[in-house]
Amino acid sequence: MKSTVQLLSRTLLSMLIIIVSALAALILHAALPAKVDVSLLDGLLVNRYGFPVVATIYFLFLYTHCALILIQNRNKVNCSDLEAEIYFGLSFTLIYMVGMQEIVIGASPCTQWGAAFVNYQLLMGIGDAIPAIILCFLVGRIFFDGKNSKHMETGIESIYAVLPFVVIVGTIRFIMSYVGVIQSDIIDYFIPVTLWGYVLGLVFGVVYLLIETATVAGLKTMVLGIGMNWMIFNSFIGLIRKDAMPDALLRSAIDIVAIIFAIETLRVIMRRRLRRNLTVTSS
Repeated sequence: MKSTVQLLSRTLLSMLIIIVSALAALILHAALPAKVDVSLLDGLLVNRYGFPVVATIYFLFLYTHCALILIQNRNKVNCSDLEAEIYFGLSFTLIYMVGMQEIVIGASPCTQWGAAFVNYQLLMGIGDAIPAIILCFLVGRIFFDGKNSKHMETGIESIYAVLPFVVIVGTIRFIMSYVGVIQSDIIDYFIPVTLWGYVLGLVFGVVYLLIETATVAGLKTMVLGIGMNWMIFNSFIGLIRKDAMPDALLRSAIDIVAIIFAIETLRVIMRRRLRRNLTVTSS
């Protein structure tokens, strides 16, 4: 009975944190110099309910998923609780910040890519990231059991984790953009769009390192946690722009497949390294 009451109180407190985080994101976006040009938003839900309502619902979904990822890993922490909170918070921060820099000019008030676009998207990313970091810390304080205090090594060196993601995610993004499977501005901004895809791969690689360090359920958390959160993040443009949802979901699904491919490639590399090391040791 006591454990049930404790779980209920933790859940209710986490729900309150999610609501506050969503409101904080809205306030941050309103306070930042970069403003959303509502006149550019023609999504069905925006036309019917207004942008503030749609944005509120979006942030509630996004941060609820962030909280659920932490809660599901409450008994699988692979390091100290504080480290895990930091690693999860950094993971969301990185994907939001790099996600905002995707060169889709039609999704911003800027008419071309350049310093103005980068600065605008940077501020928008900050508005998403700060509440996520605070949420991860608070939900972790509530649900992590506090039994873990020591960092446990994953055995994965950063170079081996990052390279498969850079090559695979970046190359798949380039191909899908160039052949027109997903919408992009690659024709107008070939080099920036191509480089962004490889930077996205780099960030996914770094995030995978963070997740593998934070939890023993690294693969599952990376795909169903970070991958699905990335899809929710990308779906925002589908909510506020007409006919943009299919492309937003498609590009997210392609990225998730690329992530799985990169992880499996990394595992092959690690197994080969292990066999080679065992061979050298035995000889």
